[in-house]
Amino acid sequence: MRTRFAQPTYILISLFLGALLLLACAPYRLRLDQEQPLSTNASPALSNGHALAQSFVPAHDHLSAVQFMPASLPATNGNPYPGPAITLTLRQDAPSAAIIATGTASLADLHANEFYQFSFPRQANSRGKRYLLEARGPESARIALQQSALDVYGGGQTWIGDEKAPGDWTFRTYYEEDVPMLLRYLADGIRNNGLLAVPLLLLLFLPGFVAYILILPGESPDLPEALAFSFGLSLALIPLAFLWARTLGLRINRSLLLFVAFAVLAIAAVAILRFQQSHHRYWRRAIRPGKPFLLLWGFVLLVTVAVRYLEIRDLVLPLWVDSVFHASVTQLFLQQGGLPTTYRPLMPVDQFVYHFGFHALAATFSWLTGMSVPRVLLGLGQALNALLILPVYLLVRHLSGRRLAGLIAMLIVGLVSLMPAYYVSWGRYTQLAGLALLPVCMVATRQWLQPSDRQLRHLVLAALGVSGLLLTHYRVLVYYACYVVAYLLVRSVTTRRKRIETWKRSAWLALSVVLLTAPWLINLGQHVLLPFISAREGLVSSATYSAFPWEFVRIRHNGSLLALATAGIIWAIIRRNRAMLTVVLWVGLVGLAANPNLVGLRPIWLINNATAVISLFLPIAILGGYVLADLLEIAHRQLSPHWRLLIQPATGLAIVLVGLWGAWSLADVVNPVTVLATADDRAALTWVRQNTPPDALFLINTRFWQNDVYTGSDGGYWLTPLTGRRALLPMSHYIYGSPDYIRRITELAKETATVSSVDDTRFLEMLRAEKVTHVYVGAKGGTLTIGALVASPHFRPLYHHGAAWVFAFRG
Repeated sequence: MRTRFAQPTYILISLFLGALLLLACAPYRLRLDQEQPLSTNASPALSNGHALAQSFVPAHDHLSAVQFMPASLPATNGNPYPGPAITLTLRQDAPSAAIIATGTASLADLHANEFYQFSFPRQANSRGKRYLLEARGPESARIALQQSALDVYGGGQTWIGDEKAPGDWTFRTYYEEDVPMLLRYLADGIRNNGLLAVPLLLLLFLPGFVAYILILPGESPDLPEALAFSFGLSLALIPLAFLWARTLGLRINRSLLLFVAFAVLAIAAVAILRFQQSHHRYWRRAIRPGKPFLLLWGFVLLVTVAVRYLEIRDLVLPLWVDSVFHASVTQLFLQQGGLPTTYRPLMPVDQFVYHFGFHALAATFSWLTGMSVPRVLLGLGQALNALLILPVYLLVRHLSGRRLAGLIAMLIVGLVSLMPAYYVSWGRYTQLAGLALLPVCMVATRQWLQPSDRQLRHLVLAALGVSGLLLTHYRVLVYYACYVVAYLLVRSVTTRRKRIETWKRSAWLALSVVLLTAPWLINLGQHVLLPFISAREGLVSSATYSAFPWEFVRIRHNGSLLALATAGIIWAIIRRNRAMLTVVLWVGLVGLAANPNLVGLRPIWLINNATAVISLFLPIAILGGYVLADLLEIAHRQLSPHWRLLIQPATGLAIVLVGLWGAWSLADVVNPVTVLATADDRAALTWVRQNTPPDALFLINTRFWQNDVYTGSDGGYWLTPLTGRRALLPMSHYIYGSPDYIRRITELAKETATVSSVDDTRFLEMLRAEKVTHVYVGAKGGTLTIGALVASPHFRPLYHHGAAWVFAFRG
């Protein structure tokens, strides 16, 4: 007997009660709004009744706190300072405006070079308004504040008394974010970007839907499964199409894509009509609005989509190092009319061997909509992050045989686990696309390898999926291979009948994938495998690259989720569930692939512990969904009919409450450390594109990243993809170049990252030798500081917007 979901009335009541409870709790959190982090000197002392003030413009409503940093404090001979040290006053617009809030800060609460927070009642409509925080000290209190001597905050300035002064305080402002504010963000997003959902959904579902309905017409009785297959097949078919278009010499452009899109729409319409005629009962049963399971399934899906949108609500550009590379490669697709053959003109590297499934999707969406590449990366990346829960449902539904297990797994991946939501902080879009395709490949492979199933349709489905995975992410392909090995081993041990047939089928699948991806495999063999084989140490990774990331294991709710997965392992052993034990063996094989030193081999760069650990959300969701659904079904069978009636609505209510709780937690998932570019940078980069010559060469801030690779440390790293201007440090994949090129770029980046003075003779000679024309210093900064460049006779300020500055190199 399978667990029956509650009636629709119970589900609707659960949704209502969950929303009511969330609003009744009225949660809110303080979020950073404005920031000026630079500190070069101390302000004039707050003495003799003098007042210092800083104006600022919040970007959000509900302003509720300002932090500033004391630079020095008066000596008190170890005794507490008598009376208030600073009187704080918040006004609007100017020193003469009406007072909004006042407060005092005693000397005991102030610490040199540490932020002090002045909190006040939140300002409901603070967005876009100018505020002024004034600090006034008594005559005997000689207290100074940290500040920047230069104007580096574009939204305000400092005051001494009633006079404007140069520079800006070192300060932060915060606002209170609550549920109604998040709902307003969603409403604004739907109003401003809602129409973009149409081409996005067509891109991510229509190609796969047409292929699915043609390959397996009417086979699936489950609408969520059909959507998951459609999504996964779309992710696989688009990179395959780009591969064979390049092989056949076909150049892709917007007109061709629009023609193909209309053709696919026409095929889909015909297929749907034919399917409707022979399967009309299926449609009525599958999409009936009152179906209780679909209500909960739709709730988890919609809330996950909403949360992924909210995660990027304040971003002006994608995050961290990988995003710059993905934007650059996507632009290569647009410039070269399809799958690139070279990295030129971005850098002198002639072999393109990087997995490109995500970039093919991004380029297609940019062609169809005309959106800028950075905006495409943010939107498409978050769409993949949200829709990934569809293949997760498909996989867990097939492995466990229960829809409830699939629904719980969706909830874990979409709204509880930190991963994959946190992927946005790294810009890890290619691995995300691979993990979204992986469950579809696993299910399709299982269907083909079943000895009782001799339909070649399943071979076609599996071959298309795995071929797309090979083109989308090599590391996730290793995960897939580990699962196939685990499946074959478990089946060989537990089932003697037709054991050879299963291995033969796996060989047929491998051969089909090789044929479908032959042009790309030849490219990899020529430009990757042969050079690495000849370079003996080419595949070996460093010890730091392979180190185990314990911080990822302990973060957020991972402890509870790992405990749940452990319970799933124990339960699978007790129940002798082969599907779940295969998952356990799969995890072990992936761990062995990341740590080959356990069997006497050396670790390689293709897979390491960090990338494996951040993918653990998938097996955790499988095992967690399985054990919870199994226990609920046992409880349903064992309890009396009276208690059974309580289990059903309680399950629905628990899913709703956990989903809403998780949504609130994950809406603030972005790590501010990984933000390289701010609004100041976006304005400065626009100026660079409009006001500098196309052949300009920029010096930017650099930092050591990993594996002897250097990257940019601020918005200057976005110069090339956003402006077309070259930077002395190209994108991180300069390591694909020749040894001499890699050595030269690494030396230049290291010299910039460690320079002690911009007037150093050796440093200036390096800039002249490389024919540097400009310097860009972003809001996040680095070793190249604004103050040092302004003071140097070798650099001339051309432009600045807040903390983002552009200089000309005098040579």
